[in-house]
Amino acid sequence: MKKILNKKDGSALMVAIVIMIVLMFLALALLLVSYTLFATANRQQNLSQSRELAQTISRQLTEEITVLPPEAGHESEYPVWKYLKENISIAANRNVVPAKWPYYEPGKYRHEKEDAYRYFKLDSLLLGGVDSKLKDGGNQLLDNTTVAMYWESDNTNPDINIDEAENGIILTVMVTCNDNNEETTVTTQYELSVDTENGNAWTWRKEYESS
Repeated sequence: MKKILNKKDGSALMVAIVIMIVLMFLALALLLVSYTLFATANRQQNLSQSRELAQTISRQLTEEITVLPPEAGHESEYPVWKYLKENISIAANRNVVPAKWPYYEPGKYRHEKEDAYRYFKLDSLLLGGVDSKLKDGGNQLLDNTTVAMYWESDNTNPDINIDEAENGIILTVMVTCNDNNEETTVTTQYELSVDTENGNAWTWRKEYESS
């Protein structure tokens, strides 16, 4: 009789151990599910923040780039427009080697990506018109946001009239925001219209946007 009781006591202990192991695995599974849900929600939030900031900056840049030509003496009020007007030049590409800002043409010497892409941080003079609220808020996202620009032209043939060569230039602007490895890039393209009868006044028109 004693041996039977001992045997029963051992079985009960084994069952208790099995139950504890099952409960422990269930607890670990719940922790894993909770962590996965938290990580997913956190990634979605980071992605949403990076997308919102990239779109906000892209809209602000569009407003500055597509502004009507400012009156003489007021160009400094539109730093993005002014920078483009002073640095994009078909004439400079013809007469200066290397050009100050060469147009982008893959496979052409001195016009590859490393030559033609320009990168800017949000605290640069170029982006001085970006909403001041974004800067004053001390948002760390701004430190991980980069603006890249390049321009292309079909009018680079030396036989083309220099006064008309810049008409139709395509400018591509890429705003990239990274929030804890969740990255969003908004790409916008603009086409240049040059009014040769009005002092070569420059006007940019938004043509395309993707994100």
